[in-house]
Amino acid sequence: TSCNGKDDKSEDAPLQFSVGSDVYSVKAALQTVIPGTDTSFCMVALASDGLTYDAAAQTVTGSGYTFISEFAFPSTTKVLPAGTYSIFTGKTNPPMGAMGVMVIEIKNGEMTETSTTYECVSGSMTVSKTDETYTIDFSGKDKTGKDIKCHYKGVILYLPSTTEKAK
Repeated sequence: TSCNGKDDKSEDAPLQFSVGSDVYSVKAALQTVIPGTDTSFCMVALASDGLTYDAAAQTVTGSGYTFISEFAFPSTTKVLPAGTYSIFTGKTNPPMGAMGVMVIEIKNGEMTETSTTYECVSGSMTVSKTDETYTIDFSGKDKTGKDIKCHYKGVILYLPSTTEKAK
């Protein structure tokens, strides 16, 4: 990463996610862990152009799309570990390493009842990590058969969950 905050990625694929033929450039990457008694949930969000995240206020402004992946891990997990993950479509008791992926439209900083949502029903993700740099590659489909893909390489900003701040 260079000093201007932009990644030197000329040799790498673009940092983006797509739904069908619609392609969104990744502008920011955030992760948080929601701790539980036995299971913690790690959530990773990749925000498209048009969205701005204010870390101090913990608010999102603007309109765009976000690629959200959520993983179930043992409660000792503090950040997203490297590994290969598959979509879990069950409603309860996700196995460790289970993953859910959605692409959600954000309008004026919020997900609304009219926001378009694409939920993956199949797919897999490979996550690798070198120091603080993650590489995430995902390929899957939503219930209508639309291809959903993602490639990201870079730092994922860690945000404390609300339960961590309450301590």
